[in-house]
Amino acid sequence: MNIHPGEIYKSFLYAARFIPVTLYITLVPLLLCNVVGGIIAVLRVYRIPVLSSILDFLISILKGIPAVLFLVATSLLFATRFDSLAKLLHLGIRARDVDAVYLAIFVLTVTSIPSLSESFRGALLSVPRGQYEAGYSVGMTKVQTFFRVILPQAFFVILPSLTNNTIGLLKGTSLVYMIGVTDILNSALKPANATYAFLESYIAAAIIYWILCAGIELIGKGLEVYFGKYKRGAAL
Repeated sequence: MNIHPGEIYKSFLYAARFIPVTLYITLVPLLLCNVVGGIIAVLRVYRIPVLSSILDFLISILKGIPAVLFLVATSLLFATRFDSLAKLLHLGIRARDVDAVYLAIFVLTVTSIPSLSESFRGALLSVPRGQYEAGYSVGMTKVQTFFRVILPQAFFVILPSLTNNTIGLLKGTSLVYMIGVTDILNSALKPANATYAFLESYIAAAIIYWILCAGIELIGKGLEVYFGKYKRGAAL
């Protein structure tokens, strides 16, 4: 099978126009996951009565559901049940009025929360218990100790994992074409509909994903170096 560089280039140009869309449906879920996942991790680490047990159960369920399965099921439920729910709540919108991008953001957020929450939980558990006692010994409250002593130390631990989760989330956006969102993969395949050069289109999409992931990894390593210097300076 011959590979045509011209078709790769054409697909690359088509796909490059939708890089902002892919970054948008990567960064918004990432932000939401950091907030929600962080809160969940804190509630689980400090074993808040009732809530921690419920969250343990929910996280175990979400971790066991494949992202593609959750995406398809959510899309079907949205298409078949949203109009009835909107009518019941007297909302002036219907399923056709909702951009599929928002559905993609919801699915990616829900499916990414377990991994980010576990990363946060592991980072919090990595901080020695003696650090809590050190904060209390100088008159800090539990809240002050958490934000001034525990959280900064946990941040250094979670940073490499956060980079990996961001890359995983970016690669996970390749699934959203299944619900009609035009992203990198979907747009890269458009020239192939006329030329049937599907292999070249997939290669073009893979190149773009690799460039974006390499960029995220480079930023992550830069942050590790920067905050590593800051940490060493604070220790001195």
